[in-house]
Amino acid sequence: MKVEPSFLAILTLLLLLDSFAHVSASQFDVVIYGATPAGIASAFAAAREGSTVALLHPLTRIGGMMTNGLGESDVGNKSVIGGLAHDVFLKIGAKYGSSGPVYVFEPHVSLSVFSDMLSEPVLQNRVTLVTGVTLSSVTFTSGGSKKISSISVVPSSVAINAGDFSDWSDRVRESETVYTGSVFLDCSYEGDLIAMAGVSVTYGRESNVTYNERYAGRLFVPNSVGGHQFTVPVNYTSPSGGVLPMITNIDPGTEGGGDDKVQAYNFRLCLTTNVSNQVPIAKPSTYDPAFWELFRRYIAAKYSNASKVSPSDFMNLSPIPNKKTDVNNNGAISTDCIGCSWNWPSSTPAKRSALWTNHSEYTKGFLYFLGNDDGIPISLRSQMQTWGLAADEFTEFNNWPEQLYVREGYRMVSDFVFTEHDRETNKTKTDSIGLFSYNIDTHNSQRFPQGEYVRNEGDVEIDGPLGPGQLPFRMLLPRKSEATNLLAVVPCSASHLGYGTIRLEPQFLILGESSGVAASQYVKAKIDNIQDLDVSALQSRLRTRGQIIDL
Repeated sequence: MKVEPSFLAILTLLLLLDSFAHVSASQFDVVIYGATPAGIASAFAAAREGSTVALLHPLTRIGGMMTNGLGESDVGNKSVIGGLAHDVFLKIGAKYGSSGPVYVFEPHVSLSVFSDMLSEPVLQNRVTLVTGVTLSSVTFTSGGSKKISSISVVPSSVAINAGDFSDWSDRVRESETVYTGSVFLDCSYEGDLIAMAGVSVTYGRESNVTYNERYAGRLFVPNSVGGHQFTVPVNYTSPSGGVLPMITNIDPGTEGGGDDKVQAYNFRLCLTTNVSNQVPIAKPSTYDPAFWELFRRYIAAKYSNASKVSPSDFMNLSPIPNKKTDVNNNGAISTDCIGCSWNWPSSTPAKRSALWTNHSEYTKGFLYFLGNDDGIPISLRSQMQTWGLAADEFTEFNNWPEQLYVREGYRMVSDFVFTEHDRETNKTKTDSIGLFSYNIDTHNSQRFPQGEYVRNEGDVEIDGPLGPGQLPFRMLLPRKSEATNLLAVVPCSASHLGYGTIRLEPQFLILGESSGVAASQYVKAKIDNIQDLDVSALQSRLRTRGQIIDL
C-alpha cells in the first residue's frame, strides 16, 4: 500500500491552520524522534561530533526492543558490527564482567548501558532527552520550502486521551511543545515523522512485480522459505457454523499480490523458572476459553503422544543470563498475534493504545491457556506452570514490556528502494555507511482456511551463506522534492522484503551512528539539501570512528 500524500500530512496542515499556541520552543542542531537504539546511537554520535540534540520518545523507557525483551540480538555476522554498535555490546559485556562484546543480555542491563551513554559528561549540555511525548505536527519553512523548521510534540497521555485526529486541534494544541532544528531524524519504529512530514510512505507488502522480487506478495503454497505453519489438518469450523476465532474469514487475495497487511507483532517476554525471582502468570481479566479452541484442536491433532509436547513447541525460549529467557514466536500458534497489527501504522495514538492492549491480552491469554486449560496435556501444563514473569524486569510496568515489537510500520518510498536484490546480488554500494549480514526474515501476515488446513501466510526466511553487503546512505534520503533536511533512519526506503534484512537492532545501531554523524556534518556544512552532503567526507569520518563500511 503506497500512501502519497500521507493522511498524516493533511492532519498536520489542519493543526497548523488551527493554532500556533504552543507552550514553549527550543532550538537544536539535530532533532530526533524515537529513542530506539537507532535514535540513541544517532544522538550520541551527533553530540560527540559537536551538535546539540533533542531526543524525543513517545514511551517512558528508552532503548526500544533492546531494553524491552529482545535480549538475544540478531547479530548475523559479528564481524560487520563496528563503531558505536560494537561499543554498545562491549559496554553490555562489561556489565557482566566480560572484556569482550556480549550479544545476549537482560533488558535492565541494556537499559543501564543506554542510560549511562546519555549521561556521559561530554553529552550533558548537548543532548536533551524527553520521554513520554508523541509527535503532533510538523512545520516547514515558509514560501513552499521543503525544509522542516520544527516539529511539535504533546504528552503521550494527552495524545491517547484525545481520541481521533479530528479532536486534536481543540484538545491538544495547548499542550504542544515546539522543537526547532537544522535537521530531523526519524528513528521511530512506526515512521510517524516521515509520514507526518508528507514524505511518500508505504506499509504492508508489495506485489512480486513491483520490484521483481521472487518472494514478494502473498505466498499461498507452503514452500522452503516459509515457516511457523500448520502441519496437520484441523477442524476449524465453529459451533455456529463459521470459522473459529483466530482465523480471518475474508478473501486472502491472489498469489503474489501486494496488500496492506502488516506482519505480526508480539511482545518479547522475559520469563524465568527461578521461583525466587518469579511473578506467576495470572489469568487475564478478558480471558475467554472459547477463543483458544483452534489452539486446543491443533494440539490434539498434532501431538498424539502428549509426553513429547513442551512449551518450546509453541515459543522460542532463548536463554539469557540469570535463568531468564527472551521469548519469541515459534510454531503455527504462538506469541505472534497474526492479523492484529494491520492497522497499527495508520492508527491514532488512541487506537494504537487499544491495539497494544489487544496484543497484551492475547499474549497473557496464550500463556495462561498453555498452563491451565483442561484440554492441554497435563505434562505440558505442568511444564508451563514452572515459568513466570521475571520479577526484576520491567518493574515499572508490572513486569511486562512497555514496547510492543513493531517489526515494521511506515517505510519511506524514495528515489532508491532497498529490495531483495540488494540483499542477495547488488550488495556493493558506493555510498556505503555500514554493513548488513542478516538474511531476509519476515513474519506471517494472515491466517485463513484452505481446504482441510488452516494456513498462516507471509513468513519468509531466506537462509544460506549470502554474506554481508553494504547499506547505502541514499536509502535514508527522502526525495529532494519532498524534504531536504530529513533522514529516515529506522523507516528507511526499503521494500517489505528488503526491510526484512535491515529491521534488526544491530543494524539500527549502525545506521543510527552513521546518521548522527551525517546530521552533524550537514549542520556544519550549512548546505541547503542533505541530499547534497559530501558522502566521501562522511565515509572518511565513519572509518575514523571505527564504523565498518567496506566489504
